[in-house]
Amino acid sequence: MESATMNRLLVLALVASVANAASEVQVAIEKLAEKVAETAAIKVIEKFDLCYLGVKSGLIDNDAIKASSYYSNVYHPHYGRLDNEKSQGDEGCWAAKINRVGQWIQVDLGTVKKVAGVVTQGSPTRYSQWVTRYKVACGNNLDHLQYVHEHGGTKVFDGNSDRNTKVYNYFPKVQYCRWIRIYPLSWHLHIAMRFDLIHSQCLGLK
Repeated sequence: MESATMNRLLVLALVASVANAASEVQVAIEKLAEKVAETAAIKVIEKFDLCYLGVKSGLIDNDAIKASSYYSNVYHPHYGRLDNEKSQGDEGCWAAKINRVGQWIQVDLGTVKKVAGVVTQGSPTRYSQWVTRYKVACGNNLDHLQYVHEHGGTKVFDGNSDRNTKVYNYFPKVQYCRWIRIYPLSWHLHIAMRFDLIHSQCLGLK
């Protein structure tokens, strides 16, 4: 009888030990899952937001973003920041005053930076306006901006086909420049754009 009781107690102790171990394993798995999720989120941030050169984040001052024209005060050039949204007194994008080839929007990076490309969006509003093709000029002096070239000619980039999808365009080679100027060549309904620039360390990311 004493032996049977002892065996029963040993079994109960073993069951309790296994249950505790399983609980600890479950907690460890949950913590690991949280860490994986955090790491994935960090990678997404690193892959995109940390690849941009400051237009979206506001690191670039409003005064450093200029344009050949703008439709009205609610379409000021500095409203053309990537992922900007419509708010009171702000239509969430830059829009040119007139639809004509030769319009442009530019950013002053403050110092010479290594730029790998451009990412663009259209207007976030219901008007369905965006740039479908554009070219890019850059340089260290506003009087001597040079177009990005490919195969001996000016490179023409394909732009957007809707309001919000980001379109990434990479230069044939990294550009060293302080000023970047985007020239829309064709558009849907009206010249309207949101944009940022891509850091050279992120070359090729999508």
